[in-house]
Amino acid sequence: MPGHPCIYFKKMDNITPESIKNIRKDVWNVGRAPILWIITPGESHIYNSFASPEDN
Repeated sequence: MPGHPCIYFKKMDNITPESIKNIRKDVWNVGRAPILWIITPGESHIYNSFASPEDN
């Protein structure tokens, strides 16, 4: 909904560069949330969801 804050959270047991790339691409395509959090048991990764996902 416009005017409402939106943040994506993704909880995963483990991550790979390919899984991060795919999640970032999906969230970027929606275009609503400025922030994506990917959370694993030992780490938290924060990404700018408005930035175009990189291939590497």
